[in-house]
Amino acid sequence: MTPHDLKVLYVGDLWEGSTALHRMQALAALGARIVPVDTLPPAAQRAQWRFHRRVQRRLFGPPDLAGANDAIRRLAARERPDLLWVDKGVTIDPATLREARASRRDAPAFDPAVMVARASEELARMQDG
Repeated sequence: MTPHDLKVLYVGDLWEGSTALHRMQALAALGARIVPVDTLPPAAQRAQWRFHRRVQRRLFGPPDLAGANDAIRRLAARERPDLLWVDKGVTIDPATLREARASRRDAPAFDPAVMVARASEELARMQDG
C-alpha cells in the first residue's frame, strides 16, 4: 500500500500552528486521503477556559467539548479508513477506539507522551487530594 492508497481518519487539535495540524498536512502532502476530526475547534477552545469547565477538568479529566468521540464513531463507520491516527487524544474514550477498530484495518497510532501526561495529571490529582 502506498501513501496514495491510504485513507487516514486523523484526530487531533487542528488549530492553526499546532503540531497535529502540521503532521496531518505532511500526511496529506505524501498523498494520503485525510478525513479530519478536530478535537479543539474554536468554540471548544473558548469553552475550555470557563470556570466550570476548569473545575470539571480538574475533577474528572478533560471533557470532549468538540464531540470528537461521536465524530470518530460516525466517520469510522462511514469512511472505513485504513488508519485511525489519534494525536494527543486526551478526550477520546477507549470505547470509541474499540468501536472504530471494527471499521478499519490497522491499529490506531498514538503519541506516547499523552500517556505520560495523563499519568502525571493523575499523580498530581492524588497528591492534591
